[in-house]
Amino acid sequence: MNSLNLAFRNIFRNKRRSFFTLMSIVIGIAGLVVFQGFVRNQMVQFRASVVQGGIGHLQVAASPDYYLKGEYNPFDYILPDSEKLISTLRKVEYVKSVIPALGFTGLAASSEKTISLLFKAYPVADPLFANRERATEAQLKEARQRPLLIASLSTGNQLSADVPNGVVVGERAAKILNVKLGDVITVLGMVSGGGMNGTDMKIVGIYKGAVTAEKYFAYISYDFAKSFIGVEGPSTLLLTLDNIDNTNKVAGLVKEIKDPNTSTLATRKWTELAVYYRQVNTMYTTFLTVIRAILLLVILFVIVNTQTMSVMERMREIGTLRALGTSRIQVVLTFIFEGGLLGAIGSIFGVLLGFILSWIFNLMGGVPMVYDGEMVRNYFTPDIMSMLPNIWPVILFALIASAGPARKAGKLQIADTLRFI
Repeated sequence: MNSLNLAFRNIFRNKRRSFFTLMSIVIGIAGLVVFQGFVRNQMVQFRASVVQGGIGHLQVAASPDYYLKGEYNPFDYILPDSEKLISTLRKVEYVKSVIPALGFTGLAASSEKTISLLFKAYPVADPLFANRERATEAQLKEARQRPLLIASLSTGNQLSADVPNGVVVGERAAKILNVKLGDVITVLGMVSGGGMNGTDMKIVGIYKGAVTAEKYFAYISYDFAKSFIGVEGPSTLLLTLDNIDNTNKVAGLVKEIKDPNTSTLATRKWTELAVYYRQVNTMYTTFLTVIRAILLLVILFVIVNTQTMSVMERMREIGTLRALGTSRIQVVLTFIFEGGLLGAIGSIFGVLLGFILSWIFNLMGGVPMVYDGEMVRNYFTPDIMSMLPNIWPVILFALIASAGPARKAGKLQIADTLRFI
C-alpha cells in the first residue's frame, strides 16, 4: 500500500511530463471511443435493416436442405399445415410476429426486354415499404417498428389486396425492362409439379435499395404467389421478436416444438443467414483491432520514455529510500504502480472524453453521409460495456512498459545513487 501511495504522489511531481503523458493516452482512447460509437451505430442500423429486410430474427423451414437449394426450388420444402404451426409459434415466449414467406424465380417480360427475377412474397396486411420522400419523421419512426421494411419506395404505392396481381420492382429492373408505374409485365415461372405458368402483373410501386436487390428482387402478395405457383403454404416462416437479444432463447424453444407433419423442422438465426452483415462486422472489428494495437504501441513507448526520465531524475530519492531500509522490490513496485496509474487515469478520462465528444457530435446532427443515393445522418452511440477492452489493455501495457525502468531503478546500488546528493 505504501508503494501505491508513493506512486500516486509521484505522478504529480513533474506535472508537465505527467500531463503530456496522460493527454497522449486520453486523446487516443477518446478517438477510439468515438470511432467505436460510430461503428456501433452503423452496425445497429445495419442489423435492423437486415432483420426487417426479409430475414427476420429467426427462420423456420421444413428441412435444413431448404437453406442450401430451396430458394430456387421451393416446391419440395413447403411447410405442411402451416396455419397450425404459425399458431403454435405465436404462443412462444418473446415472439412478436410470425410471417409466412414464399420465393420463386421467374422470367419477367415487357414489350422490349426480358429479365430473370427472384420474386419474394409476403402477406400485404402490413405495409412492406417505406414512403421515405413522402413520410414525416413520425411515420418513418413507426415504419422502423414494423416486422418487415424491405426498402424505400421511390414512386408508387404499397402492395395491397386491392390489386392482387400487383408487383413492386427495383429501379434498376424497371430501367432494364423500360417500364414505369402502372405498366404491365408478363411473368413466366415454374410451378409445383414441374409445369410452367404465366400471368400479367401490374407495377404498383418501384423501390430504391441496394444495386443488386434493385436488379434481381421483385415483391408480390403472398396469396397471389400461392395461387400462381400452386402451393398451399409457405416455404419459410419469419419470426420477429420483442428483443434481438432473445434470439438464442427462442431458437431453443422452437427446437422443442414437435411438429407431427415433419421430423426435420429446421431453424436458422439471423446471424447465420446474414452473410454480408458478418463480413462487414468482421471488417469493422479488424479496423478496431488494428487501431487499438497502434494505440497500445504508442502508449508503450510514451510510458517507457516517461518512466525512464523519472528514474534518472530521482536517483537521490531512490538512494535515500534504499539507505532507509526500503527493499529493492518496493522500489520496483513503486515505479510499476506509477505507470499503471498513468494508464488507468488516462484511459478512464479518455473514455469520459470520448462520450462527451460523441454527445457533442450527436447534438450537432451527426455525420451526414450519402447511402444508396439518399442523405442519411449517422450518429455516435458508444456502449459503456464495450469500453472495457479499451481500458484494461492500456493499464496492462502501462504496467509492462514501466517494468523495464522499474527494474533498472531496483538494481541501482546505494553508493552509486548517493553520488547525486
